[in-house]
Amino acid sequence: MSSNSLQNPILYSYWRSSAAWRVRIALELKGIQYEYRAVNLVQGEQNVHPGGLVPALQISESQAPLTQSIAILSYLESLASPSLLPEDLLMRAHVLELVYTIACDTHPLQNLRVLQTYPEDDRPDHAKRIISSGLTTFELLLGEQFGKCCVADEVTWADIVLVPQVYNAQRWGVQMEQFPKISKIYGHLITLPAFIAAHADNQPDAPKQ
Repeated sequence: MSSNSLQNPILYSYWRSSAAWRVRIALELKGIQYEYRAVNLVQGEQNVHPGGLVPALQISESQAPLTQSIAILSYLESLASPSLLPEDLLMRAHVLELVYTIACDTHPLQNLRVLQTYPEDDRPDHAKRIISSGLTTFELLLGEQFGKCCVADEVTWADIVLVPQVYNAQRWGVQMEQFPKISKIYGHLITLPAFIAAHADNQPDAPKQ
């Protein structure tokens, strides 16, 4: 199915949201044009997503928006090329274990809702501890199968979830030198056009430098 079968969906996004960032990357990689609607999570503006979060992808006016970034990636995977998952079942499972290491075991424990439960002075240490732990696992799971990307030289979901998490790590002062594989992959990914277009700093609602 071609990307033309999805006509200008609306993405409710926040520039620095890792979850929304993942969806932006996938949309860019698949060449799907979309309307960007900025939501300020800090000010509690989101009301499209039942949980008050982003992303939410509005496919049509007659359907409820899709939520949860990995669910949206799955929908886009079946809808449009190029494929972002390996055909080999073992390699696909490897990609998913990398994805869930970030999307389930790391990001949810240091996102905005969690950090707001900590005293402001304690937030950096908590974020650094959680992110460092998650990236340590991710680095080990990469094994020797990585190349320019997390799995050989082809972009997969693993790369899509990694880039926002590394940005978060840098934001909270995690020393990335301890993750040489991740750092090498990240350095390549951020030069790719789709990743540049989807980057947090390049979104309409990002603060002007």
